[in-house]
Amino acid sequence: EYEQRRKRFNGVREENEEYEQRRKAATKLQATARRRAAEQKVDVLRSAKLESQCKAATTIRKHWLCFNLRRRYLQLQAEYRLHIDSVITLQRYIRGYVVRMRLWRNAIRSEEELWAAVEIQRCWRGFRGRVRWETEWMRQHSRLESAARIQRHVRGWLARTRAHRIRKRIARAEFQAARLKFKAAQRIQSVARGRQSRQRMQAHRERKLQAVIKIQSIFRGYKLRKQRKQELVHRHTVRIQAAMRGHLVRNRRFHVLAKVVCIQRNYRRWLRFMPEAERTRRMERWRSRREKAKVAAAST
Repeated sequence: EYEQRRKRFNGVREENEEYEQRRKAATKLQATARRRAAEQKVDVLRSAKLESQCKAATTIRKHWLCFNLRRRYLQLQAEYRLHIDSVITLQRYIRGYVVRMRLWRNAIRSEEELWAAVEIQRCWRGFRGRVRWETEWMRQHSRLESAARIQRHVRGWLARTRAHRIRKRIARAEFQAARLKFKAAQRIQSVARGRQSRQRMQAHRERKLQAVIKIQSIFRGYKLRKQRKQELVHRHTVRIQAAMRGHLVRNRRFHVLAKVVCIQRNYRRWLRFMPEAERTRRMERWRSRREKAKVAAAST
């Protein structure tokens, strides 16, 4: 019975300790969440205030620049009013120069149009004269050209029949030489194109490899930073848990010592006020009950 009570007591105590730990962990999480929400709210308020200050500064600067520019504009306008006669004189000279340049350009254009008309007439008359002369010359020349053409064709046919056999032999030899050259050129081109293709593929492969290495380096850096952050959070969590467990152990030790002191004080008081014979009698009765409980447990 005593053992059962002690076990129940220990179970209740462990449940209370576990409940206390959960409650403290939940309190800690709530405090962290509220702190984060408060920080976000403060950041929003701070950014809003900074934005309003920036807008106010921009408005002040806008009005200040407007004031300076208007003042300079008014100063220039006042200065122009002081020199109106000079400005009018300058405009008069410029307008006179512009008018004279326009008249001079019109005169140049008229002269060029007249010269172009005369040149067109001269070219047209020369063309008509050359056409008449060429027509007459062709009429006289065509007769001589016809006789010469007949003689040329006959002589050409005879010469072609003689040279045809020679050309066939030469063409066959040249064809063989050109074929060999063509095969050699094809081989050189295939080798050169293969080398260029391999170079392009190698450059393309190197660019892809560099991109892959860059992506891997970025991902590994991100993974390492995430792991370092998790380790830092874990170390801080372990430190907080150690501090909390130390506090709980010290608190529990304080309560255990207080209970031990209370038990010792009550036991010493019981020893002072309880006679020796009564203590012996109670001890014998406790021993007899324990023996009976052992016997009953063994029989069951």
